[in-house]
Amino acid sequence: MSTEHLDGASTSASPPPREFELRSVVVDYDVGANRCTLYPADVSEEERLTHWLTADEDAFAALTEWR
Repeated sequence: MSTEHLDGASTSASPPPREFELRSVVVDYDVGANRCTLYPADVSEEERLTHWLTADEDAFAALTEWR
């Protein structure tokens, strides 16, 4: 498998999988959808400001529902 990088360079091997733990927090809103934010467990508070993903709570599904 060959991968092209933004700088035009290509590699022939994929990087090894990286394991990490995610934490989540759900914010309940009176109006509109509740929001769930995922972020890495091992980052500082400063890094957490730029290392997160937020989506409406109903965009997530339990793994047990899909196995």
